[in-house]
Amino acid sequence: LFLKSRLRFLLTLIQIIKILSFKLSLHILFKVTKRRRPIEIDSLIIIDTFVFPGYVNYDRYYTGLIQKVPEKYSNKIYFVPTIVLAGFKEMYSLVKEIRNSSRPFLLKEDLLTINDIFSSFFHYIRIKRLKLPTMEEGQVDFSHIFREEISQTKASSLIIDGFLTYAFFRRCKNIEVKIDSVVDWWENQPIDKALHKALADFYPKALSISYLGYAPRSSELHLFPSIKELENKVVPKNIGVIGSGFVEEIKKFNQELKVLSSPAFRFNYLWN
Repeated sequence: LFLKSRLRFLLTLIQIIKILSFKLSLHILFKVTKRRRPIEIDSLIIIDTFVFPGYVNYDRYYTGLIQKVPEKYSNKIYFVPTIVLAGFKEMYSLVKEIRNSSRPFLLKEDLLTINDIFSSFFHYIRIKRLKLPTMEEGQVDFSHIFREEISQTKASSLIIDGFLTYAFFRRCKNIEVKIDSVVDWWENQPIDKALHKALADFYPKALSISYLGYAPRSSELHLFPSIKELENKVVPKNIGVIGSGFVEEIKKFNQELKVLSSPAFRFNYLWN
């Protein structure tokens, strides 16, 4: 058991170092390249998205959206991407493609600092020091389950991206960027929770809507937010789904959510 615990710790440490090296290298590359479009600070519409090799100039998440938006709004739109599914080998070409893209990107890396990156990685130290209270439901103590989960926390790039997303909105607030609206590509992952917590803390008056751009699967329980998640401001009040048949399904654990039917952008090829 001791050897198993030590091995798990070593593997987690190696993964943390690997992720940290990637984030720092990416940060440096973006810092030594120039932005093509200056950051506006007034009435922005932020759209959360992801980019990876082969999907920088092609919008995989909101296909056709930007072409349908009236010009008075499209000039205010910035896509804020999270880079995924990329390694050191593709890093330089990916950064170059993003910098040269005609898409209106606002990069977190342009506002984040080295300190933000290291602070995000200190999560793995902070979480080990958590003092959990006794958690009971119906006279059943579930505390040991949470303690075991924390003790087995693995390194994850998306957890780090969650902390960096939170830091990004804090930086925006610090330089007085005015954000009117935010659209979140929503799967209720850690990065989504961080985004909505940041909006609650720094931009509580901004209109926000989360967009679930695929059909939810009943086995993905995280797609059905709880009342506690809403109370702690880590999930949105407004969620868009790609069909009226999914509206009540998303609300199965929380009837206070506002769920509305939205376009299925990713599936617009079906009309071709």
